[in-house]
Amino acid sequence: MIDKITNGNIGLSPQFMARVIATTGHVGDTAEVRAKLRRLLGDPMPEEVDLDSIPPEIAAMFAESGTLQKIRKKLERITKKQAKRLAATKGRTACVDEDDVVYVGVDFLEKYKNEEDLLAGIMAHEWGHMVSPLPTEEELTGKSYEELMAIRREDEANADGFAGRMLFLMGYSVDDMVEFLKNLEKIEKKIISKKYHPVDIREAILKEAFAAQKRTEDTARRLLVKAHLGFSHVLKSTLIGEG
Repeated sequence: MIDKITNGNIGLSPQFMARVIATTGHVGDTAEVRAKLRRLLGDPMPEEVDLDSIPPEIAAMFAESGTLQKIRKKLERITKKQAKRLAATKGRTACVDEDDVVYVGVDFLEKYKNEEDLLAGIMAHEWGHMVSPLPTEEELTGKSYEELMAIRREDEANADGFAGRMLFLMGYSVDDMVEFLKNLEKIEKKIISKKYHPVDIREAILKEAFAAQKRTEDTARRLLVKAHLGFSHVLKSTLIGEG
């Protein structure tokens, strides 16, 4: 599959493409493949930062009892999908690699360390990438740049929808995530990104997914009460497909 990727495909992240390749089984997930993808796509993999080199209060967020681990445990309990580990990085908000290592940016954490609802939304978005089905080799081969970017936007939209549902299930608000995206758009208003839908669309996806999950739970509660079965909080971990 590597040989079929041309320079016209630049814009798809190596994390995204390497996860696709690892799934196809045609090439395998090797260091050589990953290196070639990084050279070809021009989007470097995140560099992990040693926790001893960052402010102690930020490093503490990655510790077993830290905020990020708290959110991680909630996501793993609900989705049954485990991250390999959490890692700190620089120059990014958050991302996930093909090995399911979730990276969270130190600069981002320094600014938003006290906004747990936002941190939960950002991490839930990355979990959305981990659990979403990836396009097949056939779906990617021969695609134009615009077609590939449309696939990437769809992947990001799916992750936003997943994040909206997870925020409800974890007991967080969706508002901080929406506000963060709006503020980010103001800062980057001169940058036209084909990776994401416009913020108004992302806001609609997040809010509707959150509301859909609430409707699902409300419906389950009414049905169970009507059947005199009571209502178990455990159902939150399974009712994530209705809307």
